[in-house]
Amino acid sequence: MRLSFPVVCAASAAYLVALLALVVAARRVAFLRSVARSPFSYALSLGVYASTWTYYGSVGLSAERGLVSLAVYLGPLLACLLVPILWEPVRRIQTEYQLGSLPDFFAFRFRSQSVGVVATLVLVVASIPYLGQQVLAVSESLHTVTGHEPSASYAVAFSARR
Repeated sequence: MRLSFPVVCAASAAYLVALLALVVAARRVAFLRSVARSPFSYALSLGVYASTWTYYGSVGLSAERGLVSLAVYLGPLLACLLVPILWEPVRRIQTEYQLGSLPDFFAFRFRSQSVGVVATLVLVVASIPYLGQQVLAVSESLHTVTGHEPSASYAVAFSARR
């Protein structure tokens, strides 16, 4: 069964409005604020990242490279295992000095604005493939659900929203 393109767009807009309402509520309601800051929320975020990466990235890598593709999972696994050791001191410093981002942290740590600029540039360049993957995921999902081949303008509009 295929859904119509306008229905999918309306449902997507309703979903985004619901997410926005949840964010606003999480800032105002103490219980929701504690849920948003819990380790479970971070684990859920990592799960979303891993599932998207698995579906659109490592399946093809596994087909091409076999067991070498397991290395894709070792990085996040080691990062998660080392969170208490490596990231807790970073979180403590970030909270104490009210540093809002990783580039802010590096600029503070190395006492250099240029280090912060370089860190920002590296993070922007490193995020481009993942953003492209998200556009591809939305485009392919829309095609699967509606049978409607999204135009390039749809991808541009989706990217502009990000």
